[in-house]
Amino acid sequence: GYDVSSSSAAAAAASMLSESEWTDFYGAIFYELDRAQFRASYRNTQLRCDGRKFNELRGLQHMVDILPSCHGSSLFQRGNTQTLCSA
Repeated sequence: GYDVSSSSAAAAAASMLSESEWTDFYGAIFYELDRAQFRASYRNTQLRCDGRKFNELRGLQHMVDILPSCHGSSLFQRGNTQTLCSA
């Protein structure tokens, strides 16, 4: 392998891959690390990263008639996901 602490080895390694290839390379590594950490966390705590159990849902919030110019409208929200419906 290369001794990446030397500047010539680092320059040689950097020249082998394009910027998009480096992005893909690091993206794949961090994706796998993230997956491994998530699985380990679940095995240890049996909880999602936000503290809920896997069989628990976020609360559902709703509002109706929020758009005055429509015949009917509603807004539903579960966590950070929102849906606006109108007729």
